[in-house]
Amino acid sequence: DLPTLQAQGISTVINFYQRTDDWLSGSNLTAVHEPLHADRVTDTDVIRVLREIRAGQQQGKVLIHCKHGQNRTGLMAAMYRIVFDGWSREQAMAEMLEGGFGDGELMTDAVGYLNRVNVAAVRDAVASGALAALPPAGAQYARPVAKACPLLRHRRGLGPQ
Repeated sequence: DLPTLQAQGISTVINFYQRTDDWLSGSNLTAVHEPLHADRVTDTDVIRVLREIRAGQQQGKVLIHCKHGQNRTGLMAAMYRIVFDGWSREQAMAEMLEGGFGDGELMTDAVGYLNRVNVAAVRDAVASGALAALPPAGAQYARPVAKACPLLRHRRGLGPQ
């Protein structure tokens, strides 16, 4: 409903869904497409989105959305609250889970990210212009893909398939 968005002062729409917002074609709203996968949002994704929100706010209000307005949208709203509004992780998570973004299984990945994110590192990266934050304290990472995937090792000439 473009007239409603415009009446509310929305000037930028940021879409986290895989498909673009064709419904914005021909409008005077700025469409930003930042496709995210709910099960693998990274610090770099969050930093990029938070910067897009801030850039959009220079023109007016910003609407963020994904397909159902749950995990991706809820996570980015929670990170905005933490990074820019100074909310605690617990306050932001409560709003995300109880404020209409979703609950239960659908929010598992968003809750997991919020539980492990190094908030200070993300906040610093957003402010400094860095593209990534430091890993969370105590993070454990899987082996590099070339070691973990036999087919990739074979294609790179590192051993049998």
